[in-house]
Amino acid sequence: MRGYATMIKILFICHGNICRSPMAEFVMKERVRKAGLEGAVYVESAAMHRDELGSDTHYGTKGVLDRYGVPYEPRAARLATKEDYERFDYLVGMDAYNMRDMRRLFKNNPEEFIRNVVKTIREQKATMIVEHISYNRIAGKYDSSIFVPERKLNINKVIEAQKHITPYIAFDSEGEKAFAEALEGATEVQVYAKLPRKLKIPTPVGNYAPDWAIVFNDGTVRHVFFVAETKGSLDGMELRGVEKAKTECAKKLFNRISTSKVRYGVVDKFENLYNLINGIG
Repeated sequence: MRGYATMIKILFICHGNICRSPMAEFVMKERVRKAGLEGAVYVESAAMHRDELGSDTHYGTKGVLDRYGVPYEPRAARLATKEDYERFDYLVGMDAYNMRDMRRLFKNNPEEFIRNVVKTIREQKATMIVEHISYNRIAGKYDSSIFVPERKLNINKVIEAQKHITPYIAFDSEGEKAFAEALEGATEVQVYAKLPRKLKIPTPVGNYAPDWAIVFNDGTVRHVFFVAETKGSLDGMELRGVEKAKTECAKKLFNRISTSKVRYGVVDKFENLYNLINGIG
């Protein structure tokens, strides 16, 4: 097991700690295990009421976990305490009533607590939804009008370009600027485009807009089309939650339309993109 400097601790909370919160606990533990992050994320669950203290997970919950192949183990329902607010980084209530009870218990909690709870719920909801999404081809398409700027460009955020589909590129970050400069200097790149936000991929957690479309030379034929996403950091703990869910949706979309000439990738610099395309046959 790999060691981490800081462990993230998550506590799921429901009414009695025998149904919803233990289900969330075991599902999260399985995701953590599959991601190889057992040393980075600790997960537990607790109750807001004493009804089922000491009871094992409900048989109905076990049935659902069995159906989806999620492992679980014997446990005893326990009560959430004020100390949990200090012990855990994220406390996640299963419904509005749980949240109300949690606010009463953690009287000294700041607004940040509520923001973190909402953020965690959104992230986990996004991850669960994306697993079962699929895309199908439709007749609609975009035309060149999407590349017309909607507003005036900041002269300090624009660079001239030779291989871009327009003679200039408006960049949002230094990472994007460096990526564009690398594309300009790469002999393998025939033409490329920084994609406008008008080009969107619908996902259950909001629209997603990839950053680049790049055409590479493949021998004497110019036919390798690559859509890449530059995020600045690909650390699994940084690119996560809703944004990661959108990225996973994009992967499924491009996998649906991929051929030997079309690929999608998530990269943070040109060197990683170059390594990725070398695997295209």
